[in-house]
Amino acid sequence: MFDLKLLIILALGILLGAIIANKDFRRKFFIGFRKFLVQIGQGARSYSAQQQKGRGESQRKPYPDEVKHRYIQEHKLVKCPRCGGTGRIPKKMPKLLDEKLWGEQTEECSNCGGTGKVYD
Repeated sequence: MFDLKLLIILALGILLGAIIANKDFRRKFFIGFRKFLVQIGQGARSYSAQQQKGRGESQRKPYPDEVKHRYIQEHKLVKCPRCGGTGRIPKKMPKLLDEKLWGEQTEECSNCGGTGKVYD
């Protein structure tokens, strides 16, 4: 009539439900679970710190003034190829607007930052 496996699964489900319904069990379980998560987080942070130490000074990002100094020493300033050295490029305007009425509008060149010079 009754399947033994079904009866065992049903009994285990009732037992597990009774244990979980216990307030002390839930409190202890979640406290232990939080401690477990903290330990995992600390392990990940220590692993990350070890990886950062392994890079050493060779992977350190240089300060901006160091980069500028090295870059200026090794390269020379030339005329920006995008704007032709003016620092301004024509602004894209819709076809509906007449150039005679609105004139030719320009915007700062994004390649050279408006200086008209770039490093080769």
